[in-house]
Amino acid sequence: KAVALDPENAEAYAGLGHNLQRVGDMDRSIEAFKQAIALDPAVPSTHVGLGFSLYAKDDVDAALASYRDALDIDPDFADAYEKTAIAQWRRKSYDAAWEAVKRCQELGHQLEGDFIETLKKDSGHAD
Repeated sequence: KAVALDPENAEAYAGLGHNLQRVGDMDRSIEAFKQAIALDPAVPSTHVGLGFSLYAKDDVDAALASYRDALDIDPDFADAYEKTAIAQWRRKSYDAAWEAVKRCQELGHQLEGDFIETLKKDSGHAD
């Protein structure tokens, strides 16, 4: 509805992207986030939202590119590091995953769930 009322509103498209994620419509979510980025490319959370949808569609490389875009805008955007860690884990790029985890922790960001334990087990690292 907000998009229909103001088709130049990047925030409305980003909100639509998040709502579409919640209902599992990743294809339309990706399009909504891309539109939001086209209207306002300087919002790191929008790039992370796009990356999350791409990751959910198994496009890990494109997701990582979106997370990098977010970090180019804000090098201290912890959520982008968390999502990067998860995507790197999925690629079995464990050293890169640990680097992202370390940066998250340096920023005081608590990673969700049991990810650290899973990464320890899969990577063979004790820390």
